[in-house]
Amino acid sequence: MVLPNPIKDLQELQFFNHRRIWQPFMEKYNCQKIAEIGVFRGENFRLMIKHHPAIAVAVDIWKNTGNFYQNDAGFSQEKLDKMAKEFMDRWGRKPGVQVYREFSE
Repeated sequence: MVLPNPIKDLQELQFFNHRRIWQPFMEKYNCQKIAEIGVFRGENFRLMIKHHPAIAVAVDIWKNTGNFYQNDAGFSQEKLDKMAKEFMDRWGRKPGVQVYREFSE
């Protein structure tokens, strides 16, 4: 089966410090609408929006639900609230950025 070029390019993304280097892919395909589900501290989100997309959606609950898969770092609710505030302070007012503190459903 021959994969479409965007899929091949996604599979070949380079990494730096365990994070994908998104900018070349985003620029090549002129990705103007992006979303990240589970932004945590926002390091990957920061890399994803380096090419200045028109719309960048960030979704995370930043909530200690007791479910490991929703809080795999085991942070307290106080720490998660602080992370959410820091993310929103840094990115929430940027043009085109939409932050949703809720489940991704």
